[in-house]
Amino acid sequence: MPLAYQQTRIQKLEARIADAVPLAKLAPRSRSSYSRGPSHVSFLQRLARDLKSQGSDVPRYVSAIDHVESLSNDELIALALEAVGSSLPLEDQDTIISQVFRPFAKRDPELALDVLLRKIPDPYRGRSLCVWNLMNAILRDLSETNPQVALSWFEKNLAAIRSVPAPDGWSEHELRQYLSYGFILTDPKQAIEILRPVQTDTLKFFLTQFVNSCEPSVRKDASGYIEVARGLLPEQEAVKAIGRLTSQYWGHRDTKQLFSLTETILDRYDFTVSEVDGIIHSVGASRFEPACTVSIDKLRAEIVTFKTWLQTQTPGNEDRRVGETLALMASSWSSASRSRTTDMVSRILTERETIGLTNEAVAGFLGALEKQPDLEINLETIDKISATAADSEEVQAITDRIHERYSR
Repeated sequence: MPLAYQQTRIQKLEARIADAVPLAKLAPRSRSSYSRGPSHVSFLQRLARDLKSQGSDVPRYVSAIDHVESLSNDELIALALEAVGSSLPLEDQDTIISQVFRPFAKRDPELALDVLLRKIPDPYRGRSLCVWNLMNAILRDLSETNPQVALSWFEKNLAAIRSVPAPDGWSEHELRQYLSYGFILTDPKQAIEILRPVQTDTLKFFLTQFVNSCEPSVRKDASGYIEVARGLLPEQEAVKAIGRLTSQYWGHRDTKQLFSLTETILDRYDFTVSEVDGIIHSVGASRFEPACTVSIDKLRAEIVTFKTWLQTQTPGNEDRRVGETLALMASSWSSASRSRTTDMVSRILTERETIGLTNEAVAGFLGALEKQPDLEINLETIDKISATAADSEEVQAITDRIHERYSR
């Protein structure tokens, strides 16, 4: 988009904000149309109270919503500024702000974003996540309905975004993620450029969220998502992200249907060998994890079913791939408490004979875990499994490396 055109749009938006009716004139108008309640309760207090009454007093809540939606954009700006400049508790200020920008964003998302970015005063903006959450949501909606306009707004305002104070945990990278929603499936190359500055760990979590929140669209055509994962993540992490394409089917109780739907995905796209393995491991882990919460016998039964299916897909090394799948399940819990993850690893290893894990399966399990840089393993358990697999040089070599790694 030409720079001169962008500058003209900025000037028009700034002029519209500058021309807003002064707060002193608008506040009385807002109060006059919403004047019920005891005189000792301020207008803003009543409005915040009523906007929070959805579960306790529906008529009161509806009346408050109707009032907010009846205000013009200028009146909404004035009401927002009055609320954040008041002595209301932060929770009440957030309630009013979040409701004010709903109708505002529907009417004029660019202006709403500009007001949130440039007009909301820093003391409130710096201590509340409400402003930033609203910007995320509005930018995502705009990106999904008019992606080029959303991208233009972001690029024009990037310097301002970087300069304003924000609560801990928020940065321009948050906005980049929400902006990318409108591009991942339709223009993956642009999505890659938008997301390139975002850290890998953040991207891994975001892509998981994307698959879950855009499930119908991803199911229809996941080629853009696959390209973005390949273009932004290291190979091992990209394989995991692509493997999560099957997460939309994990809720199926019918294992045969789950496997059939997975086969449809495998046939539809041109995956690498590693990506095929990632998808298969992901499906297996989705069956193994709930089985672990039932009983070891249930886990063993799921492993038998999974191995049978593996033989129909990519015959060979079924035991090793079962071990790798179990490792994926355990490592996927690394974001949970360390003790829970370690307990899961310990349980699988120490009960290997009951589960039916061969030395090759154990080698696949430990070899996959060894590649997880942030996973903690109980060294006592490693010693036990090493003793039970004394006849496997591969298992011994892996356990020795893991023991050395965690003994430092």
